[in-house]
Amino acid sequence: SKALMFTSGIDELTAVLGDDTVLINDVVAAAEDYKPRFITLCGASIPHIIAFDFKGVAHIIEEKTGIPVIPVATDGLRMYTSGAGLALREWMRRFADFSLRPEPKTVNLLGVTPVDFSRQEIVDAMKSAFEKHGFTVNAVCAMGETFENMQQVCRASVNVVVSSAGMSAAKLLKAKAGIPFVVGT
Repeated sequence: SKALMFTSGIDELTAVLGDDTVLINDVVAAAEDYKPRFITLCGASIPHIIAFDFKGVAHIIEEKTGIPVIPVATDGLRMYTSGAGLALREWMRRFADFSLRPEPKTVNLLGVTPVDFSRQEIVDAMKSAFEKHGFTVNAVCAMGETFENMQQVCRASVNVVVSSAGMSAAKLLKAKAGIPFVVGT
């Protein structure tokens, strides 16, 4: 699916001086042009070093645009699965419908990323394997899935963590919705 990804393009002096207005104005302008459903702010090593206020900037952008903003304070120093996992967990914290109840023999596949599962055919084969054994795949989080299906993750009776990027989300869903998880396929 299409995803819009931008880098800040902020130079070192602007970053070190902490002029957040440059980033805020650029994100607000992009949001006006593209009208995304949500915005995620992710970091790298420089925002980590200068103690960039992800939550504060996210709040300002959300107020200016009316679009939900998810701050993900990644630091660029860990494996990609750490950042992908944080982003998935924060997305669920913000958008999952925790009022839903599990349906029998229904699973979510957590940690499905393009880095781990490069082609949609691989994801489709994984879904088919579960369905062949009598399970309904409720949501694939997050490759090739719709926003609406992902919002309904709490309909699953079990989460299957298929890469380490899904572990943080699995723990959140266990704690907030009581959905057990297994690791591996």
